[in-house]
Amino acid sequence: ELNIGLRATYQPKYKTKYSPSISIRGKQLENYNIRLNYSHNYRTPSIKELYYEFPDHQAGFPVIGNPSLNPSTSDYYSASIESRKYSNNSIELYYNHVNDIIANKFQGLEDEIVYMYHNYKEVDLYGLNINSSFNISKNLTLNSVYSYTEATSQFEDVMDGISKHSMKIRLNYIFSNNMNMGLSMHYNSKKKIDVSLEDQNNDRTEINLPAYSLTNITFTKSFMSNLYFKFGIKNLFD
Repeated sequence: ELNIGLRATYQPKYKTKYSPSISIRGKQLENYNIRLNYSHNYRTPSIKELYYEFPDHQAGFPVIGNPSLNPSTSDYYSASIESRKYSNNSIELYYNHVNDIIANKFQGLEDEIVYMYHNYKEVDLYGLNINSSFNISKNLTLNSVYSYTEATSQFEDVMDGISKHSMKIRLNYIFSNNMNMGLSMHYNSKKKIDVSLEDQNNDRTEINLPAYSLTNITFTKSFMSNLYFKFGIKNLFD
């Protein structure tokens, strides 16, 4: 099975841009489908990134946009295996090559140091996604998403804030009296960030943020089709 798509978007500054995509579903293996995907994507700079002006920023330096920015483009490749017996159960390997990613950087402008948006050259993202969903019983379902992410680039700033491991788990129980309970857990492994925002030499001061998890619980009571009451607690174990 072959699916081909093409999206055309017009923006006055950057004219018409095309985003093709292709998806191939291979031969079925018992209860599984093999799928290959490719898409070319682009993102035009936002109005803020192009024209933002904040000369009196509280950090002590002007923050301004850059009308000369180029759109960011990416080429996304993935291969996945999907269960036909159990919906929403799949394993996906992906690689995403991004060019001209937009971020801030200190630079001189008219004898003044400013914090300006600009295009980095490129960053490569690759990893693994595992999606699973099971009906444990008639009233109890379990959904989970695990992601492994790696990034490589000659520009360290664009890799800040990326956790290698991320997982979301949700249990949902339906009571017999139009009431259900949802218990969700979100985990992120440690990540590195740069805290040297005010360093006008662009020297990095890196710190590692520790891994963390959040657990939330909600109860929902339905009275009519469009009327319900919801009660919940966030960060249950902290």
